[in-house]
Amino acid sequence: METFTGLRMNRFERLVRVVRERGGAGPGKGCGPGRPWCLALPEQVLLVTERGLKVRFGPWQVATGLDNLRSVQVTGPYHALRGIGPHLSLADCGLSFGTNTRRGLCLTFHQPVRGGEPTGLLRHPGLTITVGDPDALAQILRPNLTM
Repeated sequence: METFTGLRMNRFERLVRVVRERGGAGPGKGCGPGRPWCLALPEQVLLVTERGLKVRFGPWQVATGLDNLRSVQVTGPYHALRGIGPHLSLADCGLSFGTNTRRGLCLTFHQPVRGGEPTGLLRHPGLTITVGDPDALAQILRPNLTM
């Protein structure tokens, strides 16, 4: 499996500018009911290409090839203590990057991925992310699922 890596955050500057111009949440914006915890826009990035998926949430990053996707499921609502911010599941070692308690997308992987800590020793069999439209992202990712 080829891992999708090598992108630097400065490569996202144009995308971040366009999102801000079209009404995306910038630093200090977008927090409110159901979304009390937020990062500056450049600190929360989801990138999907024909080769891979890369998620950045503050200092945490997960990158994997699309061929590593096992399942995609829309989930929620979440309890605020577990749904907001980065979280590690003690039950299955899954990772969550949450900015709202309403809905998100749970991804599971064939091969566990790095992302929860800087050494890379801990691997995660799943990742839950909250995005603006979980159903649309699920539709984009489902054709890439492999058994």
